[in-house]
Amino acid sequence: MRHRLKDTMTLRKNRIKRRWSVMMGEAARIVTILLVAGGFSVVMVYAYNFAMCTPHFSIKETVVRGCQRLQAEAVIEQAAVPADQNILIANIGEIRERVAAIPEVRKAYVGRELPNRLVVEIVEREPVARACQNGEVSLMDRDGVLFTSSLPSITFDLPVVTGLFSGKNQALVEDTLALCDYLAKRTAFPTMTEVAEIAVDEVYGFSLVTRRRMIIDIGWASFEGKLARLSRIIKDIEKRRTPGGCVRVDCTNREKIIVSRCRLNKKSVTGGYST
Repeated sequence: MRHRLKDTMTLRKNRIKRRWSVMMGEAARIVTILLVAGGFSVVMVYAYNFAMCTPHFSIKETVVRGCQRLQAEAVIEQAAVPADQNILIANIGEIRERVAAIPEVRKAYVGRELPNRLVVEIVEREPVARACQNGEVSLMDRDGVLFTSSLPSITFDLPVVTGLFSGKNQALVEDTLALCDYLAKRTAFPTMTEVAEIAVDEVYGFSLVTRRRMIIDIGWASFEGKLARLSRIIKDIEKRRTPGGCVRVDCTNREKIIVSRCRLNKKSVTGGYST
């Protein structure tokens, strides 16, 4: 019995030693991990503070790409990037919003080029016509967006679109843009530069008021075919018209073209004409 009791006690002691060894090993591993994590955190905090404070990452240059009519200096001024700001903490979103607020800017992108260059890339709006709304004239881009130019020194010899935005009909806007694109590609009369006004009527369609004192009613769709028929008789119309007089050419009927005299009351402030 005494022998058996001694053996049991020895087994228990050995078991406790093994468990203690395992516990000490686990504790050593945990302490090692904590020391490594703590050391890594200290290094990261030091690296962060170094990156935030070192002049190596201060913005030294702001580059603007994509300017056509806008001046890069004007875009940089609008971006309002603080002098010598750390490039890593520069608020790219806010800078982009400030640049996008320029009326001529359609899209704006802002990015970092480490270590110290900020890049602003813009896509400018491309005006296709001028639009008269509530007595005010604005530019209209290829998306149908109206905007006011911040460049008074630059003028655009574009026709004035009237009657378009009274009902804010998106389909009508798209048809107007398609007509502008077609006129811009034409080489025969009437070209885009010869059209002073594009009058839009939701019922009767489009009418072109040209600088030759000629009003051309083209209605809806099939612009190419209608103006092609006009091209065949335009010389005859010019010969028969009264010098200095105004004629109205109705091309809406596919079977015939109706030519009549009309009167232009006055030249409007928009650059177009009222009939």
